[in-house]
Amino acid sequence: MIETLDLELPAGAMIVVESKVSSDDPVETLEYSLLPGAHTVTDAAALGSLRSTLGDAVRSMLHGGLHLPEVMQFHDVSPGTFTVCAESRGKGDVALGPLGLACARVDVRETDDVIELELSPTSVPRP
Repeated sequence: MIETLDLELPAGAMIVVESKVSSDDPVETLEYSLLPGAHTVTDAAALGSLRSTLGDAVRSMLHGGLHLPEVMQFHDVSPGTFTVCAESRGKGDVALGPLGLACARVDVRETDDVIELELSPTSVPRP
C-alpha cells in the first residue's frame, strides 16, 4: 500500500547579497545578518545588541576563505521589512571588532522572488 504525504514547504523570496570590500582592508571573513524590522545600525555594538534582543529571529551566515568573494543568499524570506548587515573581519578581530560594517533596509513583498543587494562594509574606528 502506498501512502501519500502532504508537505507544506516554506515559500518566500531569496535575498542575494554581494559585498564589496576595500582592497586596503585585510578581510578574511564576512558575516551577514538578516534582522526582522527596520533598524538603524551605526556600529558593531549596536548590531550585537540587536542580535541579542532579537534572538532566534536573526539569521546569520559566515563567508570566508575561498567562499569570501561569493554572493550570500538568504532563502525563503517571508514578506515584511528586514535589515541586512555585512561585517568584514580580519585575523584576530574577536577582540578588536569588525574592519567594516554596512547595513540596508529590505522590503520583501509577496510577489518578490529574488531581491539583489550590494553592501560595501566601510571602515569603522579601531581601538
